[in-house]
Amino acid sequence: MLFIMVRRDEGEGQRGMILAAKKLPVSGADMFPLDFEVTGRDVMMQGTRLWGPVRVEARVDTDGDALSKLPGDLTGGPIAGEVNKDGLQINIDTAL
Repeated sequence: MLFIMVRRDEGEGQRGMILAAKKLPVSGADMFPLDFEVTGRDVMMQGTRLWGPVRVEARVDTDGDALSKLPGDLTGGPIAGEVNKDGLQINIDTAL
């Protein structure tokens, strides 16, 4: 599974509150590069507004459990961005 997480940007080195997440099945390496969009439908808690500066990260998770982080999982980010801006690119290039 591919998890894309959007957190409030609290500054460099700080983990902000998670605002939204998207879970996508991974069919293989040929599905990358992948265009993605995280919207208000992906917010974690109803009523949460997806706006302002954020940090986006991605993880290809071998067991499909968003909470576990196992050796062999691949990660990318976090990348600073702004909600409603196009062109954010995350390189998933770090193995746990």
